[in-house]
Amino acid sequence: MVPPAVWNEVVDPAMAAAGARDVAGCKWVEIVTPDATAVAPLLILLGVGEAEAIALAQRETSAVLLLDDLRARKIAARLNLRRMGTIALLGRARRAGLVDKLRPLLDGLLDCGIHIRPELIEAALKEVGE
Repeated sequence: MVPPAVWNEVVDPAMAAAGARDVAGCKWVEIVTPDATAVAPLLILLGVGEAEAIALAQRETSAVLLLDDLRARKIAARLNLRRMGTIALLGRARRAGLVDKLRPLLDGLLDCGIHIRPELIEAALKEVGE
């Protein structure tokens, strides 16, 4: 499930995000609009995408939030929501054999301008044996 704000941010052609076309073509992604009354108080501290994602996770008890924004992660933790970051998700995919190597994926994120602390990269690679 993806809230509309996140979907629009990811697939917006004006943003020219890497992989946007691939994501836009995914039939398994369900766009779900959260309750506006749950989103509103979160907007005080968060952007609309993070606020909508957290509001959805509050409604869907089995949800695991994919969050990289530190403030959003802290708020999700205070709300006792299950969460993980992109690096953890990619590490799980590597350990499950869904991807052959983690390093090229991390390099791809860096090439797209995503900032990842070098210590986090090294820890993730060590964890998967690369």
